Amino acid sequence: MTIEKWIKNATLQLSSLPHSSARLDAILLLEYVIKHDRSWILAHSADVIPVDSLSKLNQLLEQRKSGQPIAYILGHKEFYGYDFEVNPDVLIPRPETEAMIEILTEEKKALGLKSDPIILDIGTGSGCLAIKAKMLLSKSTVYATDISQPALTIAGNNAKKHGVDITLLLGDLLDPILTNKQTIPGLDDTIIVLANLPYV
Repeated sequence: MTIEKWIKNATLQLSSLPHSSARLDAILLLEYVIKHDRSWILAHSADVIPVDSLSKLNQLLEQRKSGQPIAYILGHKEFYGYDFEVNPDVLIPRPETEAMIEILTEEKKALGLKSDPIILDIGTGSGCLAIKAKMLLSKSTVYATDISQPALTIAGNNAKKHGVDITLLLGDLLDPILTNKQTIPGLDDTIIVLANLPYV
């Protein structure tokens, strides 16, 4: 089967999914499996897909058709121009979440902060907010909490990938901060709390 034919076929199969970008999803799966970018794929649309790649593509297509998010299938998602590891242990970063970083940027300008505040990211998940906040306010100490150890593992992987130093704390919401407040310096100074929790 050629690349062009597979894209058309996959797009048709995915078009019934709610909130699906069917053609884009098909191309993303192709990029992932055949290890070439979009421009290469479109320039080689008449090429025949190798049998082993076709088998893998069809397996992933079935996963997507069953409703599994494309980010979980691919294992990563872009947030604010950076790539973050994701899996079902964490929520997928959403474009709307980027508004929190924009607000943080505006707050820093408005407050005219001479030294960066302590930042608490509550329910960090993939760590995207905490990590981007640390990039933005590099002098800040950033604490990221989550009730899930697997989520904190993903956040730690992402922090390492992007070369930022954040402190990960296991526990429910603010509990890890309140429990350790005697050992966390600066809690009486300016604090910024970030939280993009599900169901809120």
